[in-house]
Amino acid sequence: MDAKAYYGEGAGTRRKLLKMELDKKLKDPEYRKAFEKAVKKVDTAKSAKKAVRDRKVADVKSQTKRSVKMMAKTLTGTTTLAAAAIFYMHNKPAIDAFIQKTMSSR
Repeated sequence: MDAKAYYGEGAGTRRKLLKMELDKKLKDPEYRKAFEKAVKKVDTAKSAKKAVRDRKVADVKSQTKRSVKMMAKTLTGTTTLAAAAIFYMHNKPAIDAFIQKTMSSR
């Protein structure tokens, strides 16, 4: 039941795979009877609520992961640029001389 109520990223694939597996098992009459009996006992509202909660948790994890990656990428880029700027400021005369020498030799 949770799979039916699941939605969001990857939900379609998950449902298809579970349905294929279930269809194979439902060919057995005894399994089908037990399955139908079990489905009648399921509280669909509770399952739907659980699916929504699980999706929210998955979304928060995914967004947090993306945010951390983006922040790390931004900080790494900024830090590298800032470090290069500081290095240049401290070594400006030597760097300028090197660049001039390299450009004039071409």
